[in-house]
Amino acid sequence: MSTNFPTGLDSYSVKVDNVDDVLAQHINDLQDAIEAIEAKVGVDGSTVSSSHDYKLRHLPAQEQNWDAGNYEIRAKTFYSDAPDGTAPFTVVSTTVVSNLNADQVDGLDSDDIVQTSGDQTITGVKTFSSVPVLPSSNPTQDNQAARKAYVDTTVDTAVSNLIADMPTGVTKSADTLNGNRSYYYGKYYYLVIGKDSNGQLKMASGVANSGTQIPLPSGCAEEDCHWIVSIAYSGSAHYASTGVDCYINSNRVCYVRTKDNNWVA
Repeated sequence: MSTNFPTGLDSYSVKVDNVDDVLAQHINDLQDAIEAIEAKVGVDGSTVSSSHDYKLRHLPAQEQNWDAGNYEIRAKTFYSDAPDGTAPFTVVSTTVVSNLNADQVDGLDSDDIVQTSGDQTITGVKTFSSVPVLPSSNPTQDNQAARKAYVDTTVDTAVSNLIADMPTGVTKSADTLNGNRSYYYGKYYYLVIGKDSNGQLKMASGVANSGTQIPLPSGCAEEDCHWIVSIAYSGSAHYASTGVDCYINSNRVCYVRTKDNNWVA
């Protein structure tokens, strides 16, 4: 019979001395099998690409790059002895690798990366391209951030119920404005508190002439301001016989008048 190797294995019967005859065919079958094995192994320097000799000689040497083509390479662990400064492996695909657990990301430890939950201390100056959105709860500690709505409500409430001392340099008195104090009938003191377009509190104060518009803090619109005015006390000249008061019209112009309705412009 001819050999089945290398596509299959041969099967031979056991010969018994002084019982079985050994024929030439038996020898020929063994020779066919040996020739098939020799062809599969290959001679030294074999050029037959299917021979073991050829394939072993064409394995990449350890000091050369090796491309496994479209085949997978699997192992329980991968160890790279590349020193610092040399990437242990290179990835071309941008597809996400599931279940990849790394100690560092882009050279940063997990503690150096801002997490979406948990307590962390952030150092350095961080610049936001848009205004961060804060939780709806109000701040309770001095170093906590405040939402715009909280500031607006707090400031509006505080200004609406403002109880203020007179501006710097102004004397106040419990006496009635009935002639026992001298006043500039043509002047008034003003104190204005408002918010600019950035939500910052601004204040303006001073003395202005009767018949002039109450000044606003720099960068503040009228609808974002609150003000109080009072008669300007001089300490000399112009005594009021019946007292004086102030009047502010819809154009924010303040007038000072005596109680007998003589407006001082």
